Amino acid sequence: HLLLRTISAAIPEHRLLDVWPTLKSNQDGGTSEQEGAAGGRRIDYVFLGQPKSNPTRLTASDVRVNRFLDDKVGALSDHSAVEADLRWERE
Repeated sequence: HLLLRTISAAIPEHRLLDVWPTLKSNQDGGTSEQEGAAGGRRIDYVFLGQPKSNPTRLTASDVRVNRFLDDKVGALSDHSAVEADLRWERE
C-alpha cells in the first residue's frame, strides 16, 4: 500500500492500476518463493498508469506468475516473475 500511495502521489494526474488484483481478484499471485503452490508473498507487480483525463487506451488482458523453472538447474531466480499481456486500443 505504501508503494501505491508513493507512486500515486508522484503522478496525481494518472489513475494507477495494479493489474493482478484487477484481473485475478483474490488469487494469491505470490512470487517470493519458488516452491509450493501459493508461491509465497506477492512482491512483484505490473502497474498501468492511465491519464485521468483521457479514456483508457492501454489495457491488460491477462496476467500470470512465471516461476522460470529449469529441469537441470531448478529455479532460474530467487523469486518468480509476473507477466502481463497488454493491449493498445485505438481511438
